[in-house]
Amino acid sequence: MKQQINLYVKKVKQRVPFSARICLVSVLTVAALLVAGSVLTTQGLGALRQDVADLKRHKSELEVKTDTLLTQKRPRQESSALRLQHDQLAEKLVDQQRLSKLLVRLAPQGSGVFSPLLKGLSEQALSGVWLTRIQAGQSAAVIALQGNARSADLIPKYLKQLGQAEAYQNAHFDQFELGEADTGLQFKVSGSRTVGGGA
Repeated sequence: MKQQINLYVKKVKQRVPFSARICLVSVLTVAALLVAGSVLTTQGLGALRQDVADLKRHKSELEVKTDTLLTQKRPRQESSALRLQHDQLAEKLVDQQRLSKLLVRLAPQGSGVFSPLLKGLSEQALSGVWLTRIQAGQSAAVIALQGNARSADLIPKYLKQLGQAEAYQNAHFDQFELGEADTGLQFKVSGSRTVGGGA
């Protein structure tokens, strides 16, 4: 009987444990995720930097436009017509206050001399004519009016209109003075008034 010796040695393949393979895959996956996250973060930072740069550029453009508008903005100019009207109204107010004080001083309490004269003046007021002074004697037989008018044609019109008032129907103005003033013309009329005919 022959004895045979088998010299073939079966190679045993060493297997890597399953858990080590999973660990390797996990490490590789995490590394890939980290790389991807880093790439995305870098892209996000780049986008943010671009947005910041755009905002800075927009801010600079707005500042330039603001400076241009401030340079081009014209200062508000005062209207010469409104200033003239304001000055005339202020002057008229001062004249009226002066006239009121004058009347208080000239007409003592209880005196009825001035009441019909003033009533006539107030009823026959004419736009463009204003009085600055009124003089009358104690009995109002002698009267003088001084004032301003914007044009010469308003003065006779005013005196004619004043003659329609009851207190001035018997008044005769025989002295007339006319001169220039800052607001037009200055006039002064004086005369006598027949007392008893409307006083």
